[in-house]
Amino acid sequence: VESARWWKPWTLVRPQLTRIAAVDAAGVLRNPAAPDLALTQLYVFDRHSPVGRAPVLIDCARGMMAEAGDGLDFGDDGVPQAARWDEMAPEDPIRAALCAARQGANG
Repeated sequence: VESARWWKPWTLVRPQLTRIAAVDAAGVLRNPAAPDLALTQLYVFDRHSPVGRAPVLIDCARGMMAEAGDGLDFGDDGVPQAARWDEMAPEDPIRAALCAARQGANG
């Protein structure tokens, strides 16, 4: 996340990077019954804060992301029930990394 601050006038020209998010691409879990879903850890590095970590689901087919915290139930088909999905931009780097890896695995 980039931000500009009035007390740091140079950030009005070139915004300061204050937060980044990364996924554990090596630790992605997939269910053969729901191959378009990827379960992984999202890490958020925020200036002056401890590292945040949350399990997330990425739906590569629909371009959606949902938190996969405690209490998320999965149906017999491997699809999460009552997940709160948020749309991801087509150029989202997290979506691109996880979904491109899936496409590469399919051949």
